[in-house]
Amino acid sequence: MQDDRDRLLDAALTHVPFEGMNDRALIAGARDIGMAPELARVHFPGGGAALAAALDRWLGDPAG
Repeated sequence: MQDDRDRLLDAALTHVPFEGMNDRALIAGARDIGMAPELARVHFPGGGAALAAALDRWLGDPAG
């Protein structure tokens, strides 16, 4: 399940420059990888805020 979350994070981040760090980027990323929007909300229940928190954790992890 972590792989799906990581894939979603990567996909959603490609939309952040256009949509912002919000639910629209999260849902667009889900659409890109063929994930249902409802499942995207399971992975990031806080929406855009959870997306931002996940990015912050990822950037702070030296293993990437």
